[in-house]
Amino acid sequence: MQFSAQLLTLLAGAAAVHATLDPATSNTNNTCPGTVNCSPGKTSTAIQAAECAYNTRLSKQTFAVFVTDHKYDKSHGAPYGTCKAYACTSPTTAEMTDQSDDCWTFFWRP
Repeated sequence: MQFSAQLLTLLAGAAAVHATLDPATSNTNNTCPGTVNCSPGKTSTAIQAAECAYNTRLSKQTFAVFVTDHKYDKSHGAPYGTCKAYACTSPTTAEMTDQSDDCWTFFWRP
């Protein structure tokens, strides 16, 4: 019975962490949308920027916004931060109004 409980815990954990290798097709470094027309479908904290750019978190992900969290600046593999994944229409160039060294937007689909 102990083995079954451990197996269920392992399977539940694997299901909770879902990302698919699918590199972004374009990005805007240091620029993020001023407003987004939907809520994020998934928010991941304390992850590398590369994880946000190379792995989708939603089945029909269109874009993701990564914001650096400087408390991890001295950690191996930095930058780390928060990645918010969206499945709605990507922001237009005119909507990309937030200029910040801490912000990066990755795009998958129009």
